[in-house]
Amino acid sequence: RNKIRVKLKQYKLEGWMKMLSNLEQSPWHRGVNDSGWQADLDWLLTSGNFEKLYEKTPRRRPSNGGMGRI
Repeated sequence: RNKIRVKLKQYKLEGWMKMLSNLEQSPWHRGVNDSGWQADLDWLLTSGNFEKLYEKTPRRRPSNGGMGRI
């Protein structure tokens, strides 16, 4: 809970909305990846992940797994 309070105080509600919008635009963070992994609240509050999603819209990864060829 403390991490949530810190982020809310730092980024305000508008910052959370921006981060969540960027998260929503990222298929990879929503589980469209080889492992089915999805970003969760614990991940968002760890190691600068919130900041990365807040600062810019994540790049969409190629559907071929980033191998460079289709």
